[in-house]
Amino acid sequence: MTRVPGLVLLAVCGEFLLGGAVLLWMGAPGAEVIWAVAAGMALMPAVRWTCKDLRAQRFGFPLLAVVVLTGTLAFGEFFGSAVVAVVLLGVRALVDDQGHAA
Repeated sequence: MTRVPGLVLLAVCGEFLLGGAVLLWMGAPGAEVIWAVAAGMALMPAVRWTCKDLRAQRFGFPLLAVVVLTGTLAFGEFFGSAVVAVVLLGVRALVDDQGHAA
């Protein structure tokens, strides 16, 4: 993940997390859909990172995130999946930033 698109994806998923919370607080429908979209946006790159890690015979955080994201989406825990998506993208942005700083 390059630095700028990764940060943009993190910002968008964070906005979706907050937007869904505001919709839920206002009593408007659609919060779960927004949270599911945020999880889906994070799931796509997470699957790619997991495939790269598995080819290198590493079992790391992206694999755990893919399992948790698919599980929370499958059981209808959309808020939890959005939170995991933001955490995954935040960790990935920190790791990428450390790689650029070294």
